[in-house]
Amino acid sequence: MSTEWFEDYTISAIAPYDSKHAFFLMKDRDLEESEIQHSVFIEYNSGGWREIDTTNWECAGICIQDSPKVEMLAIGANGEIAFAPLGGTISESQIEPTPFLLRTASKIENKIFACGMRREVYRQSINGKWQQIFTSPTKKGELSGFEALAGFTEENLYTAGWHGEIWHFNGALWRQIDSPTNQILTGATCSTHGEVYICGRNGTLLKGHGDIWKNIEPEPFNDDFWSITEHQGSIYASTMSEVYILKDDNLTPINWGVQRPTTCYRLVVGGGSLWSVGANDAWVNNGTNWIKVL
Repeated sequence: MSTEWFEDYTISAIAPYDSKHAFFLMKDRDLEESEIQHSVFIEYNSGGWREIDTTNWECAGICIQDSPKVEMLAIGANGEIAFAPLGGTISESQIEPTPFLLRTASKIENKIFACGMRREVYRQSINGKWQQIFTSPTKKGELSGFEALAGFTEENLYTAGWHGEIWHFNGALWRQIDSPTNQILTGATCSTHGEVYICGRNGTLLKGHGDIWKNIEPEPFNDDFWSITEHQGSIYASTMSEVYILKDDNLTPINWGVQRPTTCYRLVVGGGSLWSVGANDAWVNNGTNWIKVL
């Protein structure tokens, strides 16, 4: 499968296994223009491309599940589930009862978590069933929910989202943390040195843990951040047009090399490699250089 097909698609997300194997979530440009709900799943394998399937629902998050076997796990906005092993076909299931509106999914330790509006949080159990582990009442007409989820362990995780809300789960109880911002928070990562980094709209960057949080406030910077992650001990954050590295609470654009992408959006680490994907681009850092994949 050549890459000419890519002219008909845009990239929404990626679930990488390593620098040479990944699952892509894409959108068909014609279906998108016609406002038809769908999700296209593409497998990348050592330079080769394979279309796995197209569903009639909107995917909220995509992860790599490596137990009991390596496979893609995609979660739809309304709790639809799709599995596909490397080189395999899709099988589907459904979270019951149906979630209100999921926004993202994340793997913490060896389990997949999903979260979304109405502050709903779901956890996949050992038998593959899904359990709602949190939801919080909202006022009539209130738009509240989570856009990001990250954890050190299953008993030490954070969610973040609308109105700058940050919540912590200790394995038994949820509690809301006093947040230094009211901006919508869009991404979160738990670093190897014990700090949680959260990004959001209008250049929002937060650092902290527990009840202690700091607004980093890089100046001047007002672009929306959409993704944040750690790779080889450094923190990276992405806007729609650039990827930055955070050093001493200062942002510096990364060095792409001779070429650079025209679009950015999501940053995901898999198998020791850092991937950056935007609507029209997919690049991977193998630890030394940035390499254009699409």
